[in-house]
Amino acid sequence: MKQKKLLRTNAEIYNNMAHEFRTPLTNIKLATSLLSKDPANPGNAKFLDIINKENARLIQQVERVLHIARLENGDYALKNESLNVKTLLQTVMEEMQMQIEEKKAIVSLQQIPEAFEISGDRQHLTNVFRNLIDNALKYSELSPVIDITATAERDGILIAFADNGIGIRASTSRLM
Repeated sequence: MKQKKLLRTNAEIYNNMAHEFRTPLTNIKLATSLLSKDPANPGNAKFLDIINKENARLIQQVERVLHIARLENGDYALKNESLNVKTLLQTVMEEMQMQIEEKKAIVSLQQIPEAFEISGDRQHLTNVFRNLIDNALKYSELSPVIDITATAERDGILIAFADNGIGIRASTSRLM
């Protein structure tokens, strides 16, 4: 039983990591492609900056894998901190700007109050938001339109993502 659980956990980790590596690698590929088209253009500094940032993200992901490996030893702990919802979402959108532009997508933050703060692990929440936007970009047949909202609820803040993608069948979404 314990070994099956460990194998299942390892499979989930590898699946998550594969997804996490895909986004920065896609951005690096797009940036280098644009750079190679006109190496004499001084505007390429923007793309080089993107490459550097995406490489830094890859290094962070490798560090996360190492931390997760420590999980078995009880050495791993989430870094719980106070985070501004709007700032965190804006940062994710900035990091994904090339993908958003490539898909001719419209991503908007719908009236998210500046005062909304949540407590959590920055890296994990960033990954969740990035995955939701990435999936909306991938699974939209038309130019993607993604609306992100945050509302105060009795027990916290509800952050919702709505898009014009193909969606998930009701029978599948009940299993999640």
